Amino acid sequence: MYAILGFIVSSVLVIIARVSYLFFFDKSCEIQLCLLQLSETQKVMYVGVILIGSYNAHLISKGKKNSILIFEFIGTFIFAFALNFLNLG
Repeated sequence: MYAILGFIVSSVLVIIARVSYLFFFDKSCEIQLCLLQLSETQKVMYVGVILIGSYNAHLISKGKKNSILIFEFIGTFIFAFALNFLNLG
């Protein structure tokens, strides 16, 4: 159950991180046009962030430390936001 929740929340956070980067820092194109213009490396890294977020949510729920999930999701957002600044291709 928590793995599915982690997958959904991590996916939403990656999308929010991408949109906020395009809105605040990348003025070269419209958000709708640039939202899906990702290099293959960025796509793989975003999928990795989502899968790591899902697995971490699953592991944290096993230990009954649900309050730590908030910090895990904050870290997911920060890492996904930072990936936008890398020139990967």
